[in-house]
Amino acid sequence: MNGPRLAGERLALRPITPADLPSIVRWRNRPEVRRNIPNQPLLTLPAQKKWYKRYLEDPSQVRFVLDAAEFGPIGVFGLTDLERDEGYARLGIVIGEPKARGKGLAREALELLLDFGFRKWKTGSPRGLHRVTAEVFDFNEPAIALYRKVGFKDEGRLRGAHWDAGKRRFSDVLVLGLLREAWLRRRSVKP
Repeated sequence: MNGPRLAGERLALRPITPADLPSIVRWRNRPEVRRNIPNQPLLTLPAQKKWYKRYLEDPSQVRFVLDAAEFGPIGVFGLTDLERDEGYARLGIVIGEPKARGKGLAREALELLLDFGFRKWKTGSPRGLHRVTAEVFDFNEPAIALYRKVGFKDEGRLRGAHWDAGKRRFSDVLVLGLLREAWLRRRSVKP
């Protein structure tokens, strides 16, 4: 499912287009990005094109390209694995351009995405989106800090759930969650 365009102060989240697919392949194949995505094989453009065709027909997810005013396209953000009955989705974030990291753009984009998810996304559930979950490797400290800054709470730790080939050891996966009511309170909006 392609989503709407969401605009912030320094960036926009816009629908993915076929022209974005080569950049997505390049971003996801960067070693520092692959290290933070579970079971991430090297991507090919033909595989990404097949994914895109399926994505356009899939109402259980909404994904965006992050377009920064200063840098242009720098990554992809999305809500995936929607469970309509539970009003639940998973968060997925990739900042693929190293020059754009550490500038607060991911936080601005994440806030736009969460506001869209909790307030506007037509999920097909009578209650709408109730919770968003993020799973992150315990060594990905920048992502953990970002999620906590926008209101995610620690919900659990999956011990030894990821083989970290770079360090040749198992790493834990942290589970963080954010509820709609907590998000709306932070945004000073009534549920």
